[in-house]
Amino acid sequence: MKRLLIAIALAILAADVRAASPAGQGTFKLKSGVETSYEIFSHPRYLQFRIRCSEPEMKQLKCEGNIHDVSVWRGDSLELFIKPSKTSATIAHFAVSPNGSMYDSIVRDMNRNHLWTPPGIEVKTDRGADFWSVDLKIPTALLIGILPDDKARKGCGPDSWSFNIVRNRRAGKREMISCAPCNFWLQHEKYLKLTNVQTDYPAFCWNISGLKISRLRQQGNRFSAFLEGTVDNMGGRMKLITVAARLTDQKKSLTVPLSEQKLALAKGQMFRLHETVELPRCGEFLLEVEVSDGHGMLGCQFTPVKLEFVPIRLSIISGAFRGRDIFASMPAKNLVFMLQTDHPVRPEDTCELVIRDADKKVVVRKNLSAKEALSKNITLELPHRQTGSYVCEAKLSTPGLPAAAAPLRILPRVENEIYLAENGNFVRNGKEFFPVGGFGHLGKFVPPEFEKVSVFSVNYGPVRPKTPRSKAIYEQPFEKYGSRSLPYPEPPELWSHPVSPVHAKRALRPLPPEAAKRIGEVISGWKGSDSIFGWYLVDEPSESKCLPEYYDQVAAVCHEHDPYHMTFMVFNSSDAARTYGKACDAVIFDYFPEFHEKGRNKPLDHIVGMAEKTVQGLGPGKSLISAPPLYAYVDNSTLLPRYSTYEEMRCMVYSSLTHDAVRGICWNDVSRVGACLDHYIGIPRISRNLKALEKFWLSRDLVKLTLTGKDAPKVQRIAKKVNGRLYALLVNPTDGKLRVDLKLPEGSGTLYELDQETPRSLLPGAENVVAFEPLQVRLFSADPEAPKLITPAQVRKMMQDFEAKELESGNLCYYKRGAETIHSLAYVKDSKSFRAPANRRMVNDGLTTWIYNVQPLPKGDPDPYLGIRFRNPEKVSRLEIYWHPLTGKSPDASKLILEGSDGSGQWKPLSVTGCETKKNRVGGCSLLGQPSSHTTVRAVRHTAVQQFE
Repeated sequence: MKRLLIAIALAILAADVRAASPAGQGTFKLKSGVETSYEIFSHPRYLQFRIRCSEPEMKQLKCEGNIHDVSVWRGDSLELFIKPSKTSATIAHFAVSPNGSMYDSIVRDMNRNHLWTPPGIEVKTDRGADFWSVDLKIPTALLIGILPDDKARKGCGPDSWSFNIVRNRRAGKREMISCAPCNFWLQHEKYLKLTNVQTDYPAFCWNISGLKISRLRQQGNRFSAFLEGTVDNMGGRMKLITVAARLTDQKKSLTVPLSEQKLALAKGQMFRLHETVELPRCGEFLLEVEVSDGHGMLGCQFTPVKLEFVPIRLSIISGAFRGRDIFASMPAKNLVFMLQTDHPVRPEDTCELVIRDADKKVVVRKNLSAKEALSKNITLELPHRQTGSYVCEAKLSTPGLPAAAAPLRILPRVENEIYLAENGNFVRNGKEFFPVGGFGHLGKFVPPEFEKVSVFSVNYGPVRPKTPRSKAIYEQPFEKYGSRSLPYPEPPELWSHPVSPVHAKRALRPLPPEAAKRIGEVISGWKGSDSIFGWYLVDEPSESKCLPEYYDQVAAVCHEHDPYHMTFMVFNSSDAARTYGKACDAVIFDYFPEFHEKGRNKPLDHIVGMAEKTVQGLGPGKSLISAPPLYAYVDNSTLLPRYSTYEEMRCMVYSSLTHDAVRGICWNDVSRVGACLDHYIGIPRISRNLKALEKFWLSRDLVKLTLTGKDAPKVQRIAKKVNGRLYALLVNPTDGKLRVDLKLPEGSGTLYELDQETPRSLLPGAENVVAFEPLQVRLFSADPEAPKLITPAQVRKMMQDFEAKELESGNLCYYKRGAETIHSLAYVKDSKSFRAPANRRMVNDGLTTWIYNVQPLPKGDPDPYLGIRFRNPEKVSRLEIYWHPLTGKSPDASKLILEGSDGSGQWKPLSVTGCETKKNRVGGCSLLGQPSSHTTVRAVRHTAVQQFE
């Protein structure tokens, strides 16, 4: 084996010393005449890019930060786009600043994955009197590895590669240019060609599958672990890989290398390695595994496994929310404790469990054997419910073993107490409920039908001290609509993926004491308030640059100063749940249809799978609120944005509810509900159906429902008993017809369909054939008095009636987003077409603003414009046209003009009174005015102004 390893290593070295071959070179200039030149070389193992940027103003270079994945392109920088294959629209995107900071991401079918952080890349930068340069080496195997399948990888040849280099100049005049003649940087059809790229497919194409850490055995502070994996070696050659294991603490302040082994493995060969891990001290540690080839390329870091060594632990597992808080509305009379130790105990050892008050006086005491205390849970009866802080303490008589403690609070009654019951349901002031609400901004339009069912909304504004002004901002809308919000306690740059180095430095640290004090002072003013539903910590924590400890500490501050409101996060993966879930009491679970084909979502099966993985990562005692999307998705076949239809929305909602951990619905985004006819009518109707069946959703009395037939695995289902009567939900999440046989459990009674004009009945003791149309939802009940739910056909009829009766009322304006009214480069497939065809009917009630983005085209192309068509423009009181740049600085308002047309085809400048411009938080501008008698209004580039920066 040793000789074999040496032979493989020598072969690899021999390949590396082969001469590099030129793959491309060129020069391009900015409008100011400043030059950029490049040379590209293909080595046997990597591509090398040498790029030299002339710069007459070297002292004015601007660099964005010095940490990885910062927004490098905002300063002086180079961006490199590499497309390895002709058959796959997959692009590797890199950005490098003069100080060596890097950003990297994968773009596949116009969808960006910015979490990609590839290993093995070498970058060197240099500066001279009048230039700065970058020397970038990227492993060829790394670039081949981003392709989605083996067919695309095999299609990589010497001449299948293309690239684009973009120069961003901020020293002196702000400029940007690309070496390829692209209208936008991801227009890969116009990329320049790379030649003579050395692509050794058998050597490059490999990966690791089934990598896992299994059979963890603990003895004190020693863990025995097995590392397993399989080499998927596409080329069939023997492969030299390195498997390295290391131990880190939670704060990454301590890293202990454990082992590093080199293995020569054939295609499909499994490896198993045994590791003995000894924790250096008490606490939590992470065991990490990294697999790479013999050159350290294509590193594959395994999701870390948490190891913990604590001599003795005491926790409250029942009777107190969060394991420490007892509310006045809770029925708790007993506390249930779990005692654990990694220390050996003697047969004669005893245990004493006591609860002490703030004066250290013993309130209750229990003595038992150590064996009994460690083998089963311990129950203590509370002698009283007097408010105050307490300490629960367990002490074993084992020599040298310290006491274990757990805090306990009995809280006074307030106007609003929100917590989770032990069955997972949400509780408000002692009553279980099924929350229904939506993401949104306060003061936005909420349809009247929605007011009657809305329980909470998610507000994307920071919480303010409880002053008269904040009372008007928060409480008055809730008094009107009966809803509550989830404000967040910190500025948005600390939870919404910081982009500047200043924000990143603020985020990459634990919570400073002064910030903790400020948060505590602010949120304590809202303690127990009925105006809010909870505290919103972060959206997609894995995409933020905040440490898990940061969110843990923010959550601890929230729980300390306002225990009556829960903390929430938004995510939908097991990794995020494991890493960040400790900080949240419940999770808003957002998901995406992702794929559209032939006008349908295809399919929605993964929704339940994502929910399952999230729950597995969270562990017991935490629930999900489902967040169905209301915004547009890009249709993969046309690259045009498209909104889900009513049937698709309904299918997504009920698909998520077939998972028992989902205990509420949060529409995403309710602030736009009034802008689309399907949402305007459909969302309130779905919401009212959910509220009508609240007892069904609250029931935890699950019943197994047996389906047979070839389509049975595709049908999502859940069945429960409510007051002894069976309810059942069946969903077809696919875009095809399904057919199953359903046999009802014994004693279930006849099931009646709840939302059909002519209800279908399912009989007990018989084979019931249930046929599904695409995306169809079927709701059944054995209760003859169950609420009669509104049918999809009735909702569609309401949409038609609403459109016919209300559009010309003067209260609403009707417009289409069509080829004659909006042009946008963002959704085109070729350079000859600049039109986005109409794909949805929109209804605007006059209280909401619909936003379109448009990117001006280069000089000489047809003028793009953003436009709205009105049927009764004289009844529209105000028009707001808003824009923000896709890249660079926002244009001044004088660079845009408003034009109006009366339908004759002639466009004239629109004369408006009180026209003004305003800045907004994303750096854009807007023009305000009145359409007057014009039936169509558009915004266009001023003829004297060239392309926007």
